[in-house]
Amino acid sequence: MWNAGTNENVSELILHAQEDERKRISRDLHDVVSQALVAISMNLEALNQPATADTKAFKTKVAATRRLVLQTIDTVHRFARELRPTMLDELGLLPTLKSYLKDFANRTGLQVDFHADAGAEDLDDDRKTVVFRIAQESLTNVAKHAQASRVKFSIRKIKDTICVAIADNGKSFNRDSMGSARKKKRLGLLGMSERARLVGGIFAIEAQPVKGTTVRVMIPFKAAAATMLLKPARKMESVRSSPTLVRC
Repeated sequence: MWNAGTNENVSELILHAQEDERKRISRDLHDVVSQALVAISMNLEALNQPATADTKAFKTKVAATRRLVLQTIDTVHRFARELRPTMLDELGLLPTLKSYLKDFANRTGLQVDFHADAGAEDLDDDRKTVVFRIAQESLTNVAKHAQASRVKFSIRKIKDTICVAIADNGKSFNRDSMGSARKKKRLGLLGMSERARLVGGIFAIEAQPVKGTTVRVMIPFKAAAATMLLKPARKMESVRSSPTLVRC
């Protein structure tokens, strides 16, 4: 079992990671959106020239401009979804996760099994956001590093707590990854554990050499509820302390 580590310097690392994320978004906006808008502007300028007898060329330019506009709209929507998916506010946590998982499966080719308790919708907005962001980060890690073919994603309600389990059948988790994350000042694992901690939750990772990696997160409906789901039976360490998490 892997220990997500202490909270030492976590806040500093999170700030660095947030700044890095802002830089990435700024760079992408400049490189992708700005260039597309420049191309659209140039096309519109060309269309503003005295009418040409070449109607076919005119229609081709209009069609190209329209494609650029649609591509730019899609890019802006993607940035918006990454920053804050509107579905989370309008439709709720589970429809948002289903939509994200469908897109994830299409992009990566991984088989995704999703089972969820409707009680997850009773979480407040902050806790729903934490569950969604941890799901995003966990699945990104699976796609980048696990070399998996399948992911099982479950959300269960246990007493006053929502338990999230994201298990892949790929390479097991590398115990050195946390140290690497600290050195590189990336959000990743530190971010997931910190997000859970800020809403009174518990985050843990279980790795087995052949069976892959499982991320487990317990998010209480109320902060005090988290302690109700701890037990000393098995040795399992979390970001908050060393008690064992109830399996979910």
